[in-house]
Amino acid sequence: MNHDAQALIHGDLHTGSIMVTNQDTKVIDPEFAFYGPMGFDIGLLFANLLLSYCSYETQRDSTGSKAYQVYLLRMIELTWLQFEAEFRRSWNQFGSQGLDPGEDVLIHLLQESLGFAGCEMIRRVIGTSHVADLERIEDPRQRVIGETLALRMGQHLILGRGAIRNIVDLIESVQRLQEMS
Repeated sequence: MNHDAQALIHGDLHTGSIMVTNQDTKVIDPEFAFYGPMGFDIGLLFANLLLSYCSYETQRDSTGSKAYQVYLLRMIELTWLQFEAEFRRSWNQFGSQGLDPGEDVLIHLLQESLGFAGCEMIRRVIGTSHVADLERIEDPRQRVIGETLALRMGQHLILGRGAIRNIVDLIESVQRLQEMS
């Protein structure tokens, strides 16, 4: 894929930029918008959700924390499934005369998104723009647990994204990483 200008990208898509009601969804704060690779925004959104997931690792024994981690993974899954359905619908409506984009296009797009997610996760842990979910953990030893998982997950998403062929593979790989920590 040519990554120069595939789509108009929000540039800073995270849960704080998405406003949802029962009737409508709006995305705000487009000041970082640019034309770029399609996987960028969904990668940033996945990173945001996974960083929150990692912050709850410090409360692993809490039933509420486990439930919230399950919820976050479900949001990632549902987001991708909705994105994929909308991508197919748009492709059929505006794309190549109704030709199916093919699984290879969607697999590549998912893997590209995961690469961006991994980069964002690492950037948010070791860069200057830290994550509130991790920063709110007062005990430095506990914070390291969440940050370490985030860094390992980010590395996995960058280096291992080629082995992830669908959203279920992603969810299972995140759960395996968590079990190993």
